[in-house]
Amino acid sequence: MPAQNYINLELDTLEQRLQELKEYLNDNPAHKVSDRWGTKLIKGEEVDYVIQTKENILKCVRESMKDYASLLDQINKLREVEEQKIKTRGDKEIPQIAKGFLTKK
Repeated sequence: MPAQNYINLELDTLEQRLQELKEYLNDNPAHKVSDRWGTKLIKGEEVDYVIQTKENILKCVRESMKDYASLLDQINKLREVEEQKIKTRGDKEIPQIAKGFLTKK
């Protein structure tokens, strides 16, 4: 059943990406966010400027959290569908009667 194995592989990969996203969100809590500053050279002088504001960073974090929740829900639904397909197909073992027919020549 290659399709089943492929789907499980894809779901496992998505779960790994979700885990990475979760770790990133845990490592970068919203209450510790501050503006990102940088310097650039303008007419021979170094000038400080805001690379990204705190509000933009928080918006990105919020969107990442929404994406995480949505993807987690979708992965769980897909897993349930795949488990249901396996239940519908059976346990994949050949009944003893059928084995007799397959081995007779």
